[in-house]
Amino acid sequence: MEASDKPAAPIKEGTQSPPPGFPSLRRNLSGALYEPDESKYTELATAWNIAVITSPAAVVEAANAQDVVEALNFAATSGLPVSV
Repeated sequence: MEASDKPAAPIKEGTQSPPPGFPSLRRNLSGALYEPDESKYTELATAWNIAVITSPAAVVEAANAQDVVEALNFAATSGLPVSV
């Protein structure tokens, strides 16, 4: 695997910026993508299990199955962890 072919390292809380591709992912979604500085992010990023503290790089609110495909492909290409 060439160095340029390697996926980006996963984002760890407070250590890295989100991948620069979020604007392109946002354009490819019928639903919405929320980053930490957006109002709905906190509501959607709160885990159902409040014993687990998470800080995702972004939250995708999928409108359809294609949004799920787009989000998963983006995460895989960027080396981001996924939670449902």
